[in-house]
Amino acid sequence: MTEPPRLAAFVLSLALASVAHAQPLLRVRAETRLELARELTGTGVRLRGTLLDDLGQPLASRDVALEITSDDGEVGSRTRVRTDREGRFVVALPLEEDQVVRARAIFGGDDGHERLEVERVVDRRRADVRLRLALDDDELSLDVPTHRVRVRAESSAGGAGLEVELLDELGRSLGVGTTDAEGRLELEVRSDALGGPGAGRLALRTDGDTTRAPGRTEIPVVRTRASTIELTAPARVAVGASARLGGRLHDVGGALPERAIGIFANGTHRGSVLTRADGTFEWTLDVTREDAPSLELVARYESDEPGHPSSASPPTTLRVDVPAATSAWALVALVLCAVAIWLARSLWRREVVVARPVRPPARPVELAKPRRGAERSTVLSGRLEDREARALRGRVTARGVDGNERTIETDADARFTLPLAAGTWEVRFEAVGHAIERVTVTLPHRGDWTGVTVRLESWRHRAWTILRGAVERAGLPGWDRATIREVVAPADATMRSLGGAVERAVYDRAAPDADAIAELEARAKEVRSPGARTNR
Repeated sequence: MTEPPRLAAFVLSLALASVAHAQPLLRVRAETRLELARELTGTGVRLRGTLLDDLGQPLASRDVALEITSDDGEVGSRTRVRTDREGRFVVALPLEEDQVVRARAIFGGDDGHERLEVERVVDRRRADVRLRLALDDDELSLDVPTHRVRVRAESSAGGAGLEVELLDELGRSLGVGTTDAEGRLELEVRSDALGGPGAGRLALRTDGDTTRAPGRTEIPVVRTRASTIELTAPARVAVGASARLGGRLHDVGGALPERAIGIFANGTHRGSVLTRADGTFEWTLDVTREDAPSLELVARYESDEPGHPSSASPPTTLRVDVPAATSAWALVALVLCAVAIWLARSLWRREVVVARPVRPPARPVELAKPRRGAERSTVLSGRLEDREARALRGRVTARGVDGNERTIETDADARFTLPLAAGTWEVRFEAVGHAIERVTVTLPHRGDWTGVTVRLESWRHRAWTILRGAVERAGLPGWDRATIREVVAPADATMRSLGGAVERAVYDRAAPDADAIAELEARAKEVRSPGARTNR
């Protein structure tokens, strides 16, 4: 007789980068199965057990506790046995002809396997019943209306005429029937009665009768529902312009929100976006000359959910228009005119042309130009922005050397004005989802702290930068041509784990915080360059 294994316990602390403490912990324990059968002897019964994992492999050298209880609930005996190399154990029970007891076998579990208790009635007067449950496919597609379940009952007293009930993992009845003369039964189950997509179990049980004991068995199943991606794009776009792409991810049950969608053009990953609450998404594709004459666009959903397989949209063709080439003679004439003008200016006015250096990237805090001779001020004012110079609502806090502290919120346009006393202040600029910027200000000033621009880096961008540095240090190719998963796939477990954590930090609905970023930085330090050696 096969007793029910428990569902694998998935303890997942992943708030993809939004957790405020330690590294996300993913603990997965395999299911266990304990088969417990009885065998009559001259003085009682012999219980034979087999302990297996969810793949049917024996669990050797595991302790199993066996507890025998009478019908009135009194515990008669307790013993502990150890499985052999085949996962088996045998316990002999002295039992009178009319005596009925309950045998409970308990496996306490370990780091890789779930705890399991199996209980069965031991009655010498009734034959054991073995139930078998079979499906056409272990994956139950919820997109079809019904599924056929085949049942087989066997015992030394025959399997005919047994009433059998089919249950789901929550104990809900899915159907009842009686086995035929050969102990067989077929049940038809409606998909809408099976529940939503995901992992589950189907259980089969019988209460037996006067000559046959109760029996039960279970099998794991996965309920699936196909997902569909619709991708829309303009028919044509010019080089240097942007194409606004849109789409929707859904199944027959409705929208699939907060799923990552990858956008691919001619097989190359160009970006990713999360679906909204209604399953829709939008993304802007910047078109370059290399994209001409056309792009084949595909949106992909790479699922890690057992109930929703991965899917891709049908290809959509985007034509890329290149501006008409200027004729060669016109180009030559244009160059000659430019040279002539330059020579004329140089000879007539004797001007010296000095090439200007490229302007360096803007600093996090850009001060205003001091105003010579202006009245000195003790007012700190300016605007908070993100890296793209967009207004960023946040908070400004100033702390003096004497411990005095002043805090204000920015206005609707992200501007702030903070009057302070003369002296030295440590000023902190902060906004939700962004790194904190600190500066030291000495007041009064000559206008350089009036109208300052403060740009804060988002934690998502910081996570992306951390991964890029680790990828370059590890010498992994394909950063600009593939997804994060594809880039880190050939690397070791440390790099793949970092890639998964950064992917969650970048694309999760909730932004990461300082603790999550610090954890990513610590994990990135464990990534070694190809030539690095480990000291032993």
